[in-house]
Amino acid sequence: MTRPGADAEPPDDPPSRAHDHPDPQGPHPAQGPHPAQERHHAQSPRRGQGWWGSESALLDDAEARRRLVAAAGRCVIRRGSSRMRIEEVATEAGVSRSTVYRYFRSRDELLLAVLLDRVDTAMDVALQSLPDPYDARVTLVEVFVRGTSLIDGDALTEALFAAGGRASGDSLPLATEPIVEAVYKRLEPLLLRWQDSGQLSADLDLWEAVRWLIAAGGAMMAPPWSSRSLPDKRVFAETYLIRALLQPVTPTSDAEVSTSSRRDDGKTPSR
Repeated sequence: MTRPGADAEPPDDPPSRAHDHPDPQGPHPAQGPHPAQERHHAQSPRRGQGWWGSESALLDDAEARRRLVAAAGRCVIRRGSSRMRIEEVATEAGVSRSTVYRYFRSRDELLLAVLLDRVDTAMDVALQSLPDPYDARVTLVEVFVRGTSLIDGDALTEALFAAGGRASGDSLPLATEPIVEAVYKRLEPLLLRWQDSGQLSADLDLWEAVRWLIAAGGAMMAPPWSSRSLPDKRVFAETYLIRALLQPVTPTSDAEVSTSSRRDDGKTPSR
């Protein structure tokens, strides 16, 4: 998923298999260390017996991935998503490049993991304390506005969606399948409930609806929309986005409006 015309960069191919599993006990006494190995260990003082990327470290795969994603996030904040390198992430995490490649096949896959982590955080924030989960219009607007507002004051999200960043370009679109799946899984119970109750159009493809909501949200998190006020974003969501997903309301006749109005006034309609 490399952008056409991107600046040339050192390849992120995995290193040779000879360095995949460094011996935590050091070189065999009968053979001296290779000069390259001496330089490598001098630059990485944290890599000794028990460092978490070595075979002697007691660390499960989920925790290893979490630490690598966190390290990648710190690198993105410092240098931007388009300049993040596997070697830099390895150094930040205190492991070898081969350890990073054991869990992520490429830089784009690692960047996608960082994005998925931010999406998960955004969904947690957006789904907490919803005013009325049974109301599709209110909830969809609230989820959309809260999710797109995660960028405000968050250094990592701002770096990911900054102009020219890889998350905001064509190389790694926000509406890619793993991200759509992550959001859909969180919204699916509500979406099915709203569709069953007739609030969402019956012929609506819920998966595709989520994809386009994410695409619109990504546009709101990038310049120039990222600088717009919350009221502006809410008006956009209510007027031009969410309305397209809702079942059209059946027009009410003048007689029904008149009867409903008299009942609201506490008066009994005349017979």
